[in-house]
Amino acid sequence: MSESKRYASINNPTIQAVISGMYRFATPQEAAEQLQALKRHFIAAKKQINNPEHPSLILWIKGFGLEAGDEKHGVLGHFAVVTFQKNDGRYALVANKMAVDYREHPQRSQVSRNNPNWGNPILRAVRKGKTYATIEAAQAELTSLHETFPKVSIPNPAKLFIMIYCSDRPAKERMVKHVLEIQTNPQGQYFISCRENTAKPKQKPKEAASPTSPEASTPQGSFTAKIALARTKKGKKPLLGTKKQKLDNDS
Repeated sequence: MSESKRYASINNPTIQAVISGMYRFATPQEAAEQLQALKRHFIAAKKQINNPEHPSLILWIKGFGLEAGDEKHGVLGHFAVVTFQKNDGRYALVANKMAVDYREHPQRSQVSRNNPNWGNPILRAVRKGKTYATIEAAQAELTSLHETFPKVSIPNPAKLFIMIYCSDRPAKERMVKHVLEIQTNPQGQYFISCRENTAKPKQKPKEAASPTSPEASTPQGSFTAKIALARTKKGKKPLLGTKKQKLDNDS
């Protein structure tokens, strides 16, 4: 593919002439030559119609044939079969829209979602190891992610907890917790690391043994119990052994 080639767009004067039917030629050979000129300048679809008797060219054209509902799929344009037909004694180029699954389109916009996926520009940059000259610049990326997806992210200084949609996982496991964190490299530059958040929630402390259970200790005197409760509230260990017994005897 030539580097000078680009995808067709309705904003291009040549493409505008095609889709409006303004290209008109005296012979079919001249019309076919214009199709070849289009193929030299624009990126053609991989699949073409092989019919030498009536040449055609399939192009994806940005902005062409957009309809209501396209936006929700991120559709930016459509494929078109460009060919020619005889009209008033001349051969005019025409573009007929093709129905192609939007997932096969070469360009699509980022669809608004509740969760980011790895197509998000910031997350793509994170994966590529983008570096930042200042910590403020890196923090601005994390802040932007949080503000775009506030319901699925928790911002911390230099860190962001966020749920990312991972399409390569099984259907019920695609919402994955991640931690984005600003770090420095040996060159003194800042970058954003990314890892799955595999931390498990802390287990609840075991409930105290029931007085009727075998593990239950001898009932404490009221005074000792009050002392133990006060010490526990202060973060101190409860009294044990002879000191506990002395308090019981004194109470």
